[in-house]
Amino acid sequence: MKEIFNEHLRAFNAFYKELSHIYHEEALAAGISDSAFEVLYCLSTLEDGCCQKHIAQASFLSKQTINSSIKALEKKGWIELRKGKGRECGVYLMDRGRDVIKMYVYPAIQRENEAFEQMGEENAGRFIELGQRYVHHLKQGKEKTA
Repeated sequence: MKEIFNEHLRAFNAFYKELSHIYHEEALAAGISDSAFEVLYCLSTLEDGCCQKHIAQASFLSKQTINSSIKALEKKGWIELRKGKGRECGVYLMDRGRDVIKMYVYPAIQRENEAFEQMGEENAGRFIELGQRYVHHLKQGKEKTA
């Protein structure tokens, strides 16, 4: 079979998988799925009572995945759904959910901030710029093949 990975793609895939593993370990420590951890991460940055649509926009997770994660978090008593406008339901953190965010999500965010600080302002900015450019080119390539 022909080799389809170039050196940069191989290195990026390793980097991406290692990064994913770090967040997987965070979720395991909290005793929840990766997607439930991502939902809590988003809830820590969004206003209490946000709708699932806002979580989807912030996390890039599918609506089905968010719905499943919210049901699991609700079953644990970490969040509560309350009826909103029309069919929308607001997602509210319960005390236990806030505690879990303080114990697991905030420390992860702190480590993320520290990693960027250790990179230095210029390198951190360049890292973000290059990542955004990479995503832009991926989207363009997908549009060309569609």
